[in-house]
Amino acid sequence: MDEFDFLEEVDVLAKLPADFETNVAAAKWTDRRDALQALLDLLTAHKKLSTKANYGEIVAQLKKVLEKDANVMVAALAAKCLKCIAEGLRKKFSPHAPTILPTIFEKFKEKKPTLRDPLVECIDAVAATISLESMQDDVLAALEKPNPSIKVQTDLFLYRTFLKLNAQTMPKKTLKAIAPLLVKHSMESDPEVRDACYAALGSAMRVIGEKPMNSLIADIVEDKLKMTKIKEYCQKAIDEAGPEASTQPAVPEPKPATPAKQDKPPAKTGSRSSSRAPSPSAENKAAEKESAEERKPPAAKASTQQAAARDEEPAAQPQKEMLLMVNEEKATRLKEEKNFKILKWNFVTPTDEHISQLQAALSANAKGALISQLFNKDFKMQLKGVEEVIKAGEEFPESVAKNSDLLLKWATLRFLETNPTVLIKVLEMSKLVIQRMQDTNESMSGEEINAFLPYLLQKLGEPKDAMRQAARFEFFYGNY
Repeated sequence: MDEFDFLEEVDVLAKLPADFETNVAAAKWTDRRDALQALLDLLTAHKKLSTKANYGEIVAQLKKVLEKDANVMVAALAAKCLKCIAEGLRKKFSPHAPTILPTIFEKFKEKKPTLRDPLVECIDAVAATISLESMQDDVLAALEKPNPSIKVQTDLFLYRTFLKLNAQTMPKKTLKAIAPLLVKHSMESDPEVRDACYAALGSAMRVIGEKPMNSLIADIVEDKLKMTKIKEYCQKAIDEAGPEASTQPAVPEPKPATPAKQDKPPAKTGSRSSSRAPSPSAENKAAEKESAEERKPPAAKASTQQAAARDEEPAAQPQKEMLLMVNEEKATRLKEEKNFKILKWNFVTPTDEHISQLQAALSANAKGALISQLFNKDFKMQLKGVEEVIKAGEEFPESVAKNSDLLLKWATLRFLETNPTVLIKVLEMSKLVIQRMQDTNESMSGEEINAFLPYLLQKLGEPKDAMRQAARFEFFYGNY
C-alpha cells in the first residue's frame, strides 16, 4: 500500500512569502538562495501537493534559475525544488516535464557534485511522471551532445530507467533508436563515457535478453572486451532489479555437463534448452508424443498443420495512434479566457506564464511525444511536431478541429521567430487547421480570431516573398 495515497494535499504556493518572486530574481545570490531554501523547506514538509494549484509559473521560474543562474548552490536548490514538485504531483507533473528535461540534460555538463547530484535526483523524479517513449527526442539529443559529462550522465540515466522496465513495458522503437548512439559511445576515447554506455546496454540486455540485444549492437558483438563489460553490467542490473523483469534470461544459463554415453540418445525436448538433462519421465512423454503423431490419420495431421499455419499468420496491423484527443473543452477554454480566468492571448512578447498555460492546456489533450516536440528549443524537433500535426489533420481531422484554438496559439509563438523554414511550415499547418475547422463545421470564435489574426497580419509584411505569399493566402483562406 502506498503511503502517498493517505497524505493530504497541500497548496504550498499559498504559503510562500509575498516577496518570493522578487527575491528569486534578486541581484544578491544570498537572497536568491534564501528564497529557494524557503520553498524547498515547504516542499519537504508537505510531500503531497494540491493538484488544483497552478504550478506553471513556479516551474518556469525554477527552470530559468536552473538554466541561467551562475551560482552553483542556487542552481542546485532549483533542481531540488523541481524534484520535490515532480514527486509531490506525480503524473500531474507530466505537462511540465518536456520543458524541464532539455535543461537538465544540458546542465549535466556541470561536473561538480554540488549540482550534479541534485540534477540526477531531479531527472529521475521528472522521468517517473512520463514514459521513456515521450522522452525519446530529448534523450537522443542529449546522447549526441559533444560534452563527455552529458554523455556519461545520460547513459547512466538510461541505466536507471531500464531497471524499472520489463520486456512488456520497454518501448522497442525507442530502444532501437537509442542503441546505435550507445554503441557509438562505446568507441569514445573517454573511459567514463565508455563505461557508462556499457552500463546502459547491460541494463537493456537484462530487460530484453542477450540474443535480441546482440542484434541491436551488432557492430560490437565480436568485441570480446566490450561484450564482457556489457554482460557484467547486465548481471549487476539483475542483482539490483531482479531477473523476473525479463521474460527470457538476460545471460544464458551454463550448459549442462556432457552426460555419460548411453545406449540410446535422449529424446529431443524442443528448442528451449535447460540447465539440467531431461528426466526419464520427460523422455517417455516425448517419445509417446512422437508415436501419437505418427498414429494420427492424414486428416488429423492436415488439421494440425492448418492450425500451425494459422498461428504463423501475421498479426493484424495496429491502428494508427491519435496524437490529439477529440474533446469538447474548447468552449470552456474560450469562456475562461473571455472572463479573465486565464491569461488573454495578447502580448508583444509572450511571458513564461503564457507559454506554460498553453503547454498545460495542450498536454491535457495531446500525447507527451507531441508536446515534447512542439515545445522543444531545437527547431528540428519543432518541425517534427508540425509534421505530426499535419499528419493528424489528414488522418484524424476532427482531433485537429477540436483543438484549433490551442494549435493556432502555438503557431503565433513561431510567428514571432525568424527561422524561415519553421515559419513556412507553421503557416502550412495553420492553413490546414482552418481547413479542418471548415470541413467539420467548427466555427472560429471571436476569441480565436483575436488570439491569432494580429500575429498573422505581421507576416503579411515579410520581406521574403514565399512567407508573405503563404501568410496572404492563409489570411484570405481563414477569413470566413
